[in-house]
Amino acid sequence: MKLGIYAASILLALFTSCSNEEDVYYYKFKEIRYSIEEGDGVQEYDTPMEIISVTRNFSTDQEIFSPQFDPYVKNHERYVFRCDSPEEFNPTVGYVHVPIPVSVDEGGIVLSEDLKEYSMTETEDMEDIARFPSYPVPPMTKLTLSGELTIKKTTLTYQAVFVRCPSGEEHIVKGKYIRFRPFDLRVTKTMERL
Repeated sequence: MKLGIYAASILLALFTSCSNEEDVYYYKFKEIRYSIEEGDGVQEYDTPMEIISVTRNFSTDQEIFSPQFDPYVKNHERYVFRCDSPEEFNPTVGYVHVPIPVSVDEGGIVLSEDLKEYSMTETEDMEDIARFPSYPVPPMTKLTLSGELTIKKTTLTYQAVFVRCPSGEEHIVKGKYIRFRPFDLRVTKTMERL
């Protein structure tokens, strides 16, 4: 008898806590518009790549030795959504995905067909990470790589509408979409015989 009353009180507590829609909710994407406003556009800037040094101190020449490294380090293709009022909208409670711009030119803004995560922290776009170059190192040689990387920074203004579920309340979110894209890598190679 006591066990039945105990089980019934647990079920009642569960149903009561889940019935409050303010406790459990998520956002659905409804629409997003991008535009070029004052201060927006495409800018290019140079950043030094990390200096990389690799030593091949053995003399066998039967295989090609090429170091595995990432010359882009913290400069992979990435994007971020800056929100004008981040305290009013928290997309981390239920992840939201939106179309993002893939190109901006005289013809307008072209959006991606697939949806990407709306994130207010920088997010790597793994599909667009540049290929890493290969630099063969001869036997008994030290290879040093240095150089500069040109980054294209695209800034656009956006206005998005998200729907909070299950209440159906609409949130209009405004801000800046910023994308960083590695554009031109210029590498200087130095070979030293050991």
